[in-house]
Amino acid sequence: MARALPIVDRRRLEQGSSDDPVLLFAAIRHKQLTDPVRLVLDGADYVMDDEDGNAATWHQSYFTLTLLTDDARPPQASFTFPNVDRRSSNMIADVIDPATVDFKLIAASYFNLAVEPRTVKAGLTVAALYQASSLFLTDVKIGLVQVTGTLRGIDLRQQLWPLLRATQDRLPGVFMR
Repeated sequence: MARALPIVDRRRLEQGSSDDPVLLFAAIRHKQLTDPVRLVLDGADYVMDDEDGNAATWHQSYFTLTLLTDDARPPQASFTFPNVDRRSSNMIADVIDPATVDFKLIAASYFNLAVEPRTVKAGLTVAALYQASSLFLTDVKIGLVQVTGTLRGIDLRQQLWPLLRATQDRLPGVFMR
């Protein structure tokens, strides 16, 4: 399986300092939330198109997120964010099915850093250096100040195989002579 992030880039991102600043954007979604909770690891808000192409505001936050593990086990990372919206945080802890989290690492050079909120520079299309989507937020612990949890990817080892069978009703083209 090919790596989503080359090892050279991963080492560069994990360095204590880097030549080009990188911004971390995270979106927390759940069917019981009317809008996703959008966070950016910076001291200012950002306006950027969401996955549907609509302008969305990513709110400044000071959260921590480790890069996903990159070994034979299912991917996982730790995620800690401020407990500023207690209603959303309590909802995330009380649900049976976990919230999903998407995150992206995007170079700051895509944004006009001289305006508030920060916006994408005219004529540029944002491309993420690294992204992970549909991670499940599990092991949620809510404190007075912060929410911590573990992000987990899909564990393909737990999937039933074969999940679907190639029957003539499902795939008639396979059975044509």
